[in-house]
Amino acid sequence: MSANACALYLRSSKDRHDVSIDAQRRELLELAAGRSLTVAREYADAVEAANDWSRPGFRALLRDVAIAERGWSVLLVLDTSRLARDVNLAGVFRHECRRRGIKLLFAKIPESNPLADLITTHVYQLVDHIHSHMSREKGLAGMAENVKKGFRAGGSAPIGYQLERVATGAMRDGAPVTKSRLVPGPDAPAIARYLEGRGRGEPGAPLARRLGLQLSQSSLTGLEWNALTYAGHTVWNVHRGRGVGAGGYEGGTKRRPRAEWVIQRDTHAALVGDDVAERILARLEAGKARRTRGADYLLSGILEAPDGARWWGDAGFYRCGRRRLARENLERQVLEAIGEQLASPAIVRQAVEVARRLARADDAGGELQQLQRQAAELERKIGRTRNLLPEMKHPEALLPKLDALQEEKAAIDARAAALVAQATSARVVSMVTEADVQAVLAGFVGSLAGLERPALKAQLRHLVERVTIDPATLKCCLYYAIPTGTGVSVASPRGAELNPALRIRRSLALTGFRRAA
Repeated sequence: MSANACALYLRSSKDRHDVSIDAQRRELLELAAGRSLTVAREYADAVEAANDWSRPGFRALLRDVAIAERGWSVLLVLDTSRLARDVNLAGVFRHECRRRGIKLLFAKIPESNPLADLITTHVYQLVDHIHSHMSREKGLAGMAENVKKGFRAGGSAPIGYQLERVATGAMRDGAPVTKSRLVPGPDAPAIARYLEGRGRGEPGAPLARRLGLQLSQSSLTGLEWNALTYAGHTVWNVHRGRGVGAGGYEGGTKRRPRAEWVIQRDTHAALVGDDVAERILARLEAGKARRTRGADYLLSGILEAPDGARWWGDAGFYRCGRRRLARENLERQVLEAIGEQLASPAIVRQAVEVARRLARADDAGGELQQLQRQAAELERKIGRTRNLLPEMKHPEALLPKLDALQEEKAAIDARAAALVAQATSARVVSMVTEADVQAVLAGFVGSLAGLERPALKAQLRHLVERVTIDPATLKCCLYYAIPTGTGVSVASPRGAELNPALRIRRSLALTGFRRAA
């Protein structure tokens, strides 16, 4: 690897005052020329958030940082905010670069001496972090103001609606400023009939099929949670976490309480009445409360009879037909059995053998080299296409081709990154001993004691496929499905689709229950 070879990382954001990709490239090429560096690779992300690990260009950069044969040892970046405004993400990236012998140069930060550089870089990143929070607060305030005026706060239109652009009368950079609002789309009648049926209590999946709505169950559930939007109201601040569109579709997965929703009433054409929307939401919220209470029964969903009949949690008991078993006694015995059985030498030995067999079978070196060649060829095609744009009378004709090339390269980069992770895991597996696995399993079992019941229930499902109890004989069996690709056992280099679980059956003699007559 040449000590004079460098790479560039470029990132622009949605901020109209942000530095363009082309401007960054020009400044970094000047910096490279001044340092007598040869540019070997370029990574770029257009209109991407600074704190998103999944940026295509940044992801490709992370992959190459981990490869010794990357072909460059210096990384040029305009300023610290290009990489990340989050202090933790930036710190992890700097650490990886130091560990791999990569020198980071920022065009906007003058070099002095190593100690001063370290202090200066941290100060700049702290300022970036503060700026990120301030920008987010201003953005959220602007979104809330849009909602109050009846406009969308961002995001795509909910199913059944489409976006209509409305000119505000203001101008920005010589172009008219527009906002969006919802108008009914071609699917509006079918969506209205679906919601009205759900408001009457009709089952969702058969109703959707009858109306010709080819939507997944999760999409139908999301549609129902947006009932107030379909009643003609703009709704915002529904989800915790990332920003949410006016219909509540974008963002995190956990919904805020109704009292925290921002609702601007009568902003667009309604597909259903308020009474229908409220009945749908009431049923969803009641179902959510029932699912939360279900966490009191750790074995619900995996406890069954040998013939497949379910044991149900009810009033402190598990019931199957006329048979019932006290919840606390049964769960205590199952948890104790899991702790003892996972520590057994037989399970530890099987876990190590399965993981090492998968590691030996996985040889991704040839595929990784092929992907790298394909990525390099696509990079050249993308560069040639970009160079043609300024020379064309109608450059927009080439944009679809450029987008297709970039999407193809992003897919190849993602696959290559996965193969690198698999190869790393394979090296780790080759060094793991039975004592290591036994320590991991013991630590996992010990951690169960401190978990709240919902988290404990979720963890059990990572280990136990099902538990069977015969209502007549009380014969009990635990069916483990220990995933070889998780920290529960040993990391496997294969992806989830090629990562079989270690399946083991163990018996448990239940005590303290009266036998059936």
